[in-house]
Amino acid sequence: MSIFPPSADRVAAAPPAFDVLGSPRLRALGLAGGSVAVRFDGSVLTLAGDSGGTLALPLARIDRIRMGYEDSRYGNFYFASLRCDGEPTPLVLRVLDHHPVGYGAAMRALAAALAATKGVSAVERGLPLRRALEPLLWMTGVLAIGISAAVSAAREDGWGGAALVLVIPLALFLYFLGRFVTWQMPRPIRALAELDDQLPPPQDAGADRG
Repeated sequence: MSIFPPSADRVAAAPPAFDVLGSPRLRALGLAGGSVAVRFDGSVLTLAGDSGGTLALPLARIDRIRMGYEDSRYGNFYFASLRCDGEPTPLVLRVLDHHPVGYGAAMRALAAALAATKGVSAVERGLPLRRALEPLLWMTGVLAIGISAAVSAAREDGWGGAALVLVIPLALFLYFLGRFVTWQMPRPIRALAELDDQLPPPQDAGADRG
């Protein structure tokens, strides 16, 4: 639960808030505890550790943001990576829950504000490049093994046997290549609507504000 309770007379106007995992980087910034509450009020991104410490990041300090998620059998786990003025490495916020309350609304608002002030290219989508490439590289290795096995099969049974050997690794490679191109590859967005592929559905965001 967020540590930012809205006042009773301004519930509808309260900015959306969500919780992220505590990390060594966040603790180094003075945000103590296992979780950190985050909210964006339209001009400032505020982070507060559940055991103490507050950090206010004005919009002007945020140079770039990348939003994405990793899928698992338990659901999607969302993250946002912020490049801030004066910071050598990104500030990564990993959402606690795969059904995050407030996250979609807050990130859409932050992305819109950043695009309005610094251009839509300041908003990115996708995973970190190394993480995005990992499954594709694995499948490239599988495909190479499949090609080698297909060549051996062709020598013994002709190209019909080779095709049977190659069809599964080729299908897997094409599947993971499609995932990389359409979802995982890090890149600037061209329109804010692209974030719908990287964030919880907008109706969840609307429910968060209710």
